[in-house]
Amino acid sequence: MSLKRKIITWLYITYLLSVITLLVVPFSADLGMDEYIFGIRKDHYVHATMFLPFMGYFWITNKAQQSKIDFIKYYGLGILFAACCESLHYFIPYRSFDIHDFFANTTGISIGLILFLFRSPKI
Repeated sequence: MSLKRKIITWLYITYLLSVITLLVVPFSADLGMDEYIFGIRKDHYVHATMFLPFMGYFWITNKAQQSKIDFIKYYGLGILFAACCESLHYFIPYRSFDIHDFFANTTGISIGLILFLFRSPKI
């Protein structure tokens, strides 16, 4: 494994751990739970933005051998990660499971997939 790939992998692991941490640590700051933009609660935009880079790692590390099947597998992995992250809230007393947060997470992963598919000339 090249040094560049090792660095990218460690950055990605740091990203994943950061997302999990942000989703389980209690916040006392107002994250816009009562504010809406275009009828969507403000914190859902935060959820989507957090999950947006998820597909980037797969695009960067596998761009020489990409196929649509690979991206479908990675997309499924992203949905599973989003489901696991949101399901953690069910077991944490100061958090609550919210299906809308899961949809926001999935939206972020979907937008990330679309961005990287358009960016890749091979697919």
